[in-house]
Amino acid sequence: MNNLSNSKNNIFFHKIAIAAQHQEGKIVDCARQLCDYFKTSGNYEVFIENKLCDALDDIYHRSSKEIPMDINQFHKNCDLVISLGGDGNMMRVARFMIDNPDIPIVGVNFGLIGFLTDLEAKNIIECMDNILSGAYTLSYRPILQGKLYDSEVKDDNLIGYENAVNEIAIRGRANILNIEINIMYKDSNGKTKSFTYVDRSDGIIIATGTGSTGHALAAGGSILHPDLPAILIVPICSYILSSRPMIIPYDCSISLSLKTRYHNELSDNSSVSWSYDGKEHPVLIKDKNKLTIETVKKGVCFLHHNDYNFFQNCKAKIGWSR
Repeated sequence: MNNLSNSKNNIFFHKIAIAAQHQEGKIVDCARQLCDYFKTSGNYEVFIENKLCDALDDIYHRSSKEIPMDINQFHKNCDLVISLGGDGNMMRVARFMIDNPDIPIVGVNFGLIGFLTDLEAKNIIECMDNILSGAYTLSYRPILQGKLYDSEVKDDNLIGYENAVNEIAIRGRANILNIEINIMYKDSNGKTKSFTYVDRSDGIIIATGTGSTGHALAAGGSILHPDLPAILIVPICSYILSSRPMIIPYDCSISLSLKTRYHNELSDNSSVSWSYDGKEHPVLIKDKNKLTIETVKKGVCFLHHNDYNFFQNCKAKIGWSR
C-alpha cells in the first residue's frame, strides 16, 4: 500500500547523514568505512552526528568533506540518513526526521534483533552500491502523536506531547490501573461515532504496525504488516478476562484517562507513567489528565534493500519454523 519497490528508483542521493547513539568501536569503524567509500565514490556531502564525529576524530583523522552536525538539523540538510545501531537508534533518528518525512532512513544493524535495521556491516559497501544506483525499496510508515492534557482537551491545557514510531504506553509502577479508553472514528457515511470502555490492568499499549513486533508483541498483540492502515490497542496483564488486543483503523482518535474507584487510589502520583518508544516521559499522569493519541499517516520513510520481505524478516528475527 505505502511501499515503493521498483527495481530502480529515480531518486538519487547526494547529501548523506550518518547517525549513531553509541560510539562503540565497531560502529565507529563502520562510520569510517562509509566516509572513505563516499569520498572515493563521487561528489557526496557527508554529515556526521556530533558525538560520532568526535569519536572518529579520536581514532581517525577526519577529512574536510565530513561535516559535524547536530541530529536535529539533519532534516534541513540531507536527503538520506544512515543509522548505525539497533532499532532504538532507528526510532530515535525517525523522531528527529518527522518534519521532513520524505527523507529516507536506512539502518545498519548493530543491535540484537533489528526488525528495522536490515543491512549488515559486513556487506555495507555492496549495499551502498545498490542503494546509490537506485536499487532500493521505500516504505512510508505512520507514527503516533501523544498529547497529555491537564483535563479538558484544549490547547490551553496541553502539558506535553511526544511522537512515537513503535508505541505509546501507559503503565502502573505499583497500582493496578482502571484505564478509560475512548475511541472516536468515522463510519462509512462519514459520521463521527465513538465508544468507551474501561480496562483494569497493569497498563495499555497503543502500537503502530511498525511497533507490532516490539513491546506490543511481547504483551500478546498481533503482528500487523506495516502497510496496513491500522493500529493496535494491547492491554498489559488485564484483570478482565474478556479484555483482548484490538485492531482499529489508524484514522481513529484515542483518548485515555485514569478512573479511580477510591479517593486515595492515585494519591501516589509517581505510580503512573507514560512512555513513547520505550522512553519514559518526565511528566507523570495524574487523576483527571487525558492522554490523546492520533496517527500521522506519513510520519517516516524507511529504506530497505530490494529483496526486503516483511514476512521473511519476521521469520528470521522471531524464529518461525525453527
